[in-house]
Amino acid sequence: MATPLTELLEEESALECILSEVGAASPEETPLADALGRYLAGNLIAQIPSPPFDCSAMDGYALAASPQGYPAGARFKIATGSASAGACAPRVEPGQALRIFTGAAIPEGTGAVVMQEDVAISSDDPPTTLELKETSVEGEFIRHAGADLCAGQLLIPDGSLLTPQRISAAASQGLTVVPCPPRSQVGILSTGDELIPPGSALPSGSIYNSNLPLLTSLVGQSGGNVLQSTHAGDKRKTLLQKGQQLLDSGCAILISCGGVSVGEHDHVRWMVEELGFESLFWGLRMRPGKPFLFARHPEGKWFFGLPGNPASAFVCFHRLVGPALRKRMGAAPDLLPPPHVSAVLHGAIKAPTTDRPHHLRGTLDRQGIFRPIGIQESHAISGLAACNALLRTCPGTDLREGATVQVTPV
Repeated sequence: MATPLTELLEEESALECILSEVGAASPEETPLADALGRYLAGNLIAQIPSPPFDCSAMDGYALAASPQGYPAGARFKIATGSASAGACAPRVEPGQALRIFTGAAIPEGTGAVVMQEDVAISSDDPPTTLELKETSVEGEFIRHAGADLCAGQLLIPDGSLLTPQRISAAASQGLTVVPCPPRSQVGILSTGDELIPPGSALPSGSIYNSNLPLLTSLVGQSGGNVLQSTHAGDKRKTLLQKGQQLLDSGCAILISCGGVSVGEHDHVRWMVEELGFESLFWGLRMRPGKPFLFARHPEGKWFFGLPGNPASAFVCFHRLVGPALRKRMGAAPDLLPPPHVSAVLHGAIKAPTTDRPHHLRGTLDRQGIFRPIGIQESHAISGLAACNALLRTCPGTDLREGATVQVTPV
């Protein structure tokens, strides 16, 4: 039988231990179409300027360079042809104006571009002259080569999350692939003889297994990939068999839910040792989430044993497992800890009655107001379902209504 919990580890120390153990996977050439939600390995340096050539910012007319400038009332002869995006344009001769469209290369001899709304065109067909209705200036509405980005400039830093905007930026450099560590391959194991699959009839004394869908979704939300998930109940033989299957599946990170505490049916710590893992810590000074196990395997794999109550598993994942997945996928150091935002507290909160910090589930609205919601017990589903942020409260510290607090969006 497992020994009782003894010394509990502070949350900050637990996260430090985890991040010091879990390393980033080796990068691979990743097609841009599969790069969303992954992390860039190495700095992406621009090889070509943006824009790559002087181009027009407007639909209008390219005006020939003029020593006299471009005062209102100035007249220009309209040249034959036009300048369009992606096409070569004729030279603009002195005194001429050439029809030009947004994105077109600036024709040789151009001094400024004037918007089509700011000119009066002669009535003959085809029109032969234009007159400026507004004063223009040298270089107006010309986007100069490299004005946005110069060759050699840092475009995307190492470890950045690849968002649609950054994928677009990479594509603007002509890239079709970028180096990224692969998505974390994860195996998930739930325990509990009382849990049955959703969709089945519900016998007396049983509950539906919400933990597997919860953890599968959390892994996917973090950018990882669940390679295998399974349920083992509480029998040692079955638990060890299922754990061995996950270990052999190619997963670098294994996550269990339940069976990690000190009860007679809690066999996860035993299973971890039987599988050859070395336990690095067990037990957190955190609520919910006191029974938490972190272990490593000689083959370069890691095991996270989460509590079985849904709210506990949810909080532990966001505070400790999510950062490990991001580290494995190559995220920059400042992206690893859970992010915090400032919010205004709705209602007063008493300090935790235990000596452990308490993560309250609540809602953060668009006005920046945080409201604790539902009963704050580790088994509670209703408050968890509405939760989009966590507030960490500390022993000995009451929080008054209207206080500015730091919350973690989830």
